[in-house]
Amino acid sequence: MAELTTQLVIESVREVLDHKHDRPDGYLTLTGETQLEALNFGSLEVTELFAILEDRVGHALDPDSIGQMQTIGDVTKLKPESLEVDAPDQREAADLSTSVDLRPPTAAA
Repeated sequence: MAELTTQLVIESVREVLDHKHDRPDGYLTLTGETQLEALNFGSLEVTELFAILEDRVGHALDPDSIGQMQTIGDVTKLKPESLEVDAPDQREAADLSTSVDLRPPTAAA
C-alpha cells in the first residue's frame, strides 16, 4: 500500500489537469502550497482525482474529508474511508444468537 505523499498528489493533479482544456496558471509549478481553489476543479475533476489517488494508494479515501483541504499538501492528510457496521444489524445478530440454544440436550435425572 503506497503512502499519500505530496509528490504523489502533485502527479495525480497533473494527470487530471492533462485532460482539462482550461488549465490554471502555474500548472507546471505545482507545489504542496498550491491552493486547491486555484486548480478550478469541478466535481468531475475531483472525482477523477479521487479515483487516481485511490488506485495509487490501494484503498478507498473518505470523500467527506476533502472539505477541510485547502492546499495540495493538505490532500496528503486524506483519511481512508471507514467501513462502519450498521448497528441494527449487530443487534439483530445478537438477538438471533441469544434466542437459539446450541447446547446439547442433557439427560433427565
